[in-house]
Amino acid sequence: METFIYSGMESGTVTTTRSSIFKPVSNYQEILNEFENCYVPDDGKPQGDKLFWLASESGDGIILVVNECIMSHSFMDDADLEGMTNFMKSNGNSETAIEFMSKHVEELYAADFIEFLALPGQTITIQITDLEAGNTEYEMTT
Repeated sequence: METFIYSGMESGTVTTTRSSIFKPVSNYQEILNEFENCYVPDDGKPQGDKLFWLASESGDGIILVVNECIMSHSFMDDADLEGMTNFMKSNGNSETAIEFMSKHVEELYAADFIEFLALPGQTITIQITDLEAGNTEYEMTT
């Protein structure tokens, strides 16, 4: 599978996005693995080369940490939805991934992944840690 998701942050910037605990969709591991395989890690990032890691996983739900705040992808500059869809189909991406990315042709945030993985009807606290710009916290309802 070819990669097409990149960091949208400046090189060397340490930014993470962390969710509070939430109940995920049943196939969340498959979705995380698929998007992890589509991500190009920035070698200059001190937090490592993984996009996602589970800070907690229990019967109550998961806490997801995304080693980014904003990402870019190969089709963002021209907002080429058809090109992206055709590429993803030939790349072996699932219909689930294609549907998600079609909604994020122009912007792609870590919180978008969290919202996508969460079952509906939950309020999730999103904490963004940015060592240069400061920290942010807000709530999102799925």
